[in-house]
Amino acid sequence: LLDSMPNTAEHQQAWRRQVLDDPALVPRMLSEDGTKAAILLEMQADGDDIEQVREAVDALQVVVDAHQGQQGLSLAIAGIPAVRAGLIDVLIRDQTFFVCLAVVIIAVLLILLFRRVHGLTIPLLAAAVPALMTFGLMGWMGEPVGLINNTYATLIPVIAVADAVHMIARFHEEQRKLAAPGQLLTRQQHEQAILAAMGQVGAACMLTSLTTAIGFLSLCLAQMQILKSFGLFAAAGILFAYITVLLVVPLALSLTNSPVDHAEGESWLDRGLDRCAIAATSRPWATLGVTALMLLGCAVLGARVEVDNWLTAILPEQHSAAIANATVDRDLGGLVAVEIDLVGEDLRSPRALQAMKDAEDSLAGLPSVRAIDSPARVLLAASHLMGGPDQIPSDQAFIDSLFERLDEVTATVLTQDHARIVVRSQDIGANGFSELARQVEERTRGPLLEAGLTPTVTGTSVVAYAGINAVTTDLRDSLLAAFVVIALVISLLFKSLRTGLLSMIPNAAPLALGYATLGAMGWFLDPAPAVVFTVALGIAVDDTIHLLARFHEERALGREWTEAIHLAVRHSGRAVFVTSVMLTFGFGVNIWSSFPGNTIFGAIGAVIIVGALACDLFVLPALLQLSRPRA
Repeated sequence: LLDSMPNTAEHQQAWRRQVLDDPALVPRMLSEDGTKAAILLEMQADGDDIEQVREAVDALQVVVDAHQGQQGLSLAIAGIPAVRAGLIDVLIRDQTFFVCLAVVIIAVLLILLFRRVHGLTIPLLAAAVPALMTFGLMGWMGEPVGLINNTYATLIPVIAVADAVHMIARFHEEQRKLAAPGQLLTRQQHEQAILAAMGQVGAACMLTSLTTAIGFLSLCLAQMQILKSFGLFAAAGILFAYITVLLVVPLALSLTNSPVDHAEGESWLDRGLDRCAIAATSRPWATLGVTALMLLGCAVLGARVEVDNWLTAILPEQHSAAIANATVDRDLGGLVAVEIDLVGEDLRSPRALQAMKDAEDSLAGLPSVRAIDSPARVLLAASHLMGGPDQIPSDQAFIDSLFERLDEVTATVLTQDHARIVVRSQDIGANGFSELARQVEERTRGPLLEAGLTPTVTGTSVVAYAGINAVTTDLRDSLLAAFVVIALVISLLFKSLRTGLLSMIPNAAPLALGYATLGAMGWFLDPAPAVVFTVALGIAVDDTIHLLARFHEERALGREWTEAIHLAVRHSGRAVFVTSVMLTFGFGVNIWSSFPGNTIFGAIGAVIIVGALACDLFVLPALLQLSRPRA
């Protein structure tokens, strides 16, 4: 083209119009207005190995930087590999900020709750140890940090600190039984308080760790490896957290000796918990009626939720790769593609090439199609440049001579055994792309088969979006399995099927609230935020278990039914409230994430935890009150 460029301005304008009318160039490699162009590269790096992709993109960036600005050109790297390479740097920056923010928030809450040095240092130690062990295990197993499992950095510490808070709160309660406020315990009394706290809370912590781990392990039912790995390593983190509570927390408590704190019931939190219990048990039907109305509203909003995902919408909008991707989608050939793999006896025959050309023509009218690559298109362009016909030549010798000269050009779409038609499109989301793939197969399969060609719709984007669409089914099955297993475990350990079923009601309602939030905000349900429902179920049920365990403990001591409910809310409610606030912030810090999926993950997780707290303080006491056996 450069050799044929005319010298006069008039002829250059005509030549420019001819180039911009060339379908082989526009819009695949040149925008319609001629102001944007694409240089297409196929990478040899393993697309599943993010380190290889990152090294290749970094090496390419060096070349781009060296030519930036020459002849007025502005260069930027676009494409899915650029998204994956940019992912790690943004993840590290995000999590460094979020971990620091989460530590500060947890520290402030611990100081307000315990007002003791050990009340701050021991829970922070209990948070750090399992998190370090989890990431150490990931490093040892060669598991990379990705878009979903990077949330371990805030989730596992907050989950771990919750059990430590329950342990220390119960330790302080046992202290108050042995001495008056302001007094120091003897060494024997101090150890007695630790043992009593371990005996009462340790069993509940074991059960909460088990149910949380079940919530994570249920993801192993998913078909996608990324979800399986997330569930397995998260469950390992919960195991590490429980081991830490059993070993590190009692050991650290044995090294402390501070005066007994104020009597329970004096703080605003204690008075508020008492009011919650009284309101729920005195008007249980009214409490459940309000809950039912809220669930009805959740159902209406939840019906608006759409399941969808965009491969190129992972990075922040202001990231250079995201901006470049938007440009390619809008003005050039698009970033995703449906590929048709063709197998036949003679892929270079005029009949086969004409069938490919006819398939292209039938696809060109689809609104989302930006460009099409195929052996037929390459041959037509070459024939035109060589002075041949603007149609598939009927002369086999002429076709063979053109393909010999274009060996390198056709390597990506034609080999001895296979041909490939690449239908390039804008990233229109999982639903839109699945529909495009269906239309491509529907329009081309018949004509290609008639020409003796066997077509198979495939391609990286097709496989990726098929997996993403399967996530919805995976997570639904995982959530149902988690519900059933957790209910059975609670029923067995409390030796009551009724208790197991009751425990699920106040934990199903928060999930409905989280789903309704998606509909209210107009957010799509994609894999990253969808995981939060299974995760949050395992976490939210923890506080329910602590309250149920305390209720059964009070009943075993001979307390009257309603009084046992009030005492359970008062004694365990303080730790439940504080741990719920911590979990809310643990999820909530992700709202400021650079990744849209993580933002939704954090917001929905925080909403579910707040809803779970409200259900534990109102719905669970009301259900317990109504389940009271008749005299």
